Amino acid sequence: YKDRRNEDGVYEFMEPSHGTPHARDYKRADDELERQKTILQTARSTVQSAIDGAYSEDLANSRMKSSYEALGKTDAPYSHGENGIDGVYKNPHGPPDYIITEVKHGNQLPKTLADGSKQASDDWVRDRLDGHFAGEPGNTAADIKSKLGTDKVQKWLIQVDDHGRVTKHQLDKDANLIPGTMVNHLGIGG
Repeated sequence: YKDRRNEDGVYEFMEPSHGTPHARDYKRADDELERQKTILQTARSTVQSAIDGAYSEDLANSRMKSSYEALGKTDAPYSHGENGIDGVYKNPHGPPDYIITEVKHGNQLPKTLADGSKQASDDWVRDRLDGHFAGEPGNTAADIKSKLGTDKVQKWLIQVDDHGRVTKHQLDKDANLIPGTMVNHLGIGG
């Protein structure tokens, strides 16, 4: 066997009589192929997650707006990986006066983020309300903050599956599901 470097500086082990790559080169090629497959699978997963998130938020928002008034940045375009409030709605027939939604695809639940906060918990919502209403006149964020934790504000987890089926759960102050509040239905409403 004789060794030689290719144009990338990688040693190739060649059989002198046939000029074919040595088995170690095949192993390197197999390893590289596996690495490329992993990269592709990760990219596909990320893209699918973004599609699922956009689909779920759009469908949930559309259904919510059939019964409630969307407020703040609720109608803003979906941004994958952003951890803001998904929706804030005014209930014209309250109580509750306001409904705050966290939308998930499938059976996902609110996540605990790197900073230790849990999506849709009262503290998490309170920290993000000003940003949700940034640039808008009025004191809607302050009004919601003052009512958070009372029967005037409800937080809902809305889960949307691949077939457009919607499940709604009410959340407590720590963003845990409140037992007995799950509703499966195609529309949303009270």
